[in-house]
Amino acid sequence: LHLCDRRQRQMCIRDRSNGYDIDGYGETEIYLRNVREMSYKWEDAIAYYDRMGRLTSISFSDSSSRFNLSRYNKLQRKLSKMYGPPASSYQVGNMLQVVWFDRFGDHFITLSYEQQPSFAGQTRYYTTLSYGYN
Repeated sequence: LHLCDRRQRQMCIRDRSNGYDIDGYGETEIYLRNVREMSYKWEDAIAYYDRMGRLTSISFSDSSSRFNLSRYNKLQRKLSKMYGPPASSYQVGNMLQVVWFDRFGDHFITLSYEQQPSFAGQTRYYTTLSYGYN
């Protein structure tokens, strides 16, 4: 995924040959669809920028109508092989989450799995992968 500073966004990301679509823009966000990351296709992604136009984080999200932890579990194993054991791992209600930090605590990777109602009111199960810095 190639992202540019705020002034270059429209020129830089609209190339469909990269395998994703732009869904929209916010004040400090770019909404993407069908993005490939870590060998998976993600339905939605949001790239977050600060007011200076620098990328601060990106979140990839995929949902299912059925409970299925396979993507979450495979990604957790893959990330653990790459970065070692997570700094934290917990379950709160219906959400599972693991977090890795760099050695200075500046950069993070978060992986979560959560049951939530969709906009249509149906139950959906979301796997979300986020990268960023504090």
